[in-house]
Amino acid sequence: MGFTLPQPAREVVGGFFVWLSLPEGVTAGEFAQVCKEEEGVIVAPGAMFEVPGDEGVKFDGNVRLCFAWEEERRLVEGVRRMKVAAEKVIAAMKGRGSGEYVFVEKGDIGGGADEFK
Repeated sequence: MGFTLPQPAREVVGGFFVWLSLPEGVTAGEFAQVCKEEEGVIVAPGAMFEVPGDEGVKFDGNVRLCFAWEEERRLVEGVRRMKVAAEKVIAAMKGRGSGEYVFVEKGDIGGGADEFK
């Protein structure tokens, strides 16, 4: 879907938090709002971590995810809900004339954990 980790060459990325770069054209504020209001998932929009007045570092194309206090099954469900939110945001972008994306269903990529119950 166009999401990336900012340092993909590292063997270990993150600790209690991980940064996720959003697909081109998706703003963190819009994505975080759809995640919260429509899917019940809280993600931190990157702009809230910017230093006021420092124009050299911008994070609006990123979100910060915390996975320190959640059980794995809830994290899996949270990622599933983020996918739904991303599909909504990207579909809205398509309506505004932005690029094309291909959606891959869970069974098409193999692996995965049990559904949230």
